[in-house]
Amino acid sequence: MTTTTNERDLAVARDVGTRIHLALWERRITKAHMAEQIGVSGSTFSKKLRGTVPLTVDELMTIARVLDVDAGDLLMGRARRDSNPKPSDP
Repeated sequence: MTTTTNERDLAVARDVGTRIHLALWERRITKAHMAEQIGVSGSTFSKKLRGTVPLTVDELMTIARVLDVDAGDLLMGRARRDSNPKPSDP
């Protein structure tokens, strides 16, 4: 099965939404509060977390500020060290 650009974009958007949702939960911040912070309704914010409505750069930056995280961590996930690193190629 071939994955289209739209399918990949949606998958990435969902991953970002999942990271935001987890950070909200960890910090006990409600989705309603975050929706207010970025100036959208609760239902729109939920759609943004699901990836069906895109986040703007400004919204992502505000979310990162409120969550006190790096926006890059929300986009790409936290860098994790591999427990079994492979030797680098010569």
